[in-house]
Amino acid sequence: MDRFDKATDEMDIEDGEIEAALNKLIASSETYEEAFDKLYELYDLPFEKLEPLMFKAVANAQMLGYLDEI
Repeated sequence: MDRFDKATDEMDIEDGEIEAALNKLIASSETYEEAFDKLYELYDLPFEKLEPLMFKAVANAQMLGYLDEI
């Protein structure tokens, strides 16, 4: 498999799959940084692909935390 094929295969990973994994990692990690480090270990994708999903997951986690306080 050449580099192009590998990159194409990596991009086929669905955002929903990454989001689900990230949500589990956030729940089981002490910090967001720890969760992101684990995510990078699981998915060898460019930061530009993971960054928007990370921000979305953090925002969702913060909203859920806020709702728990109400």
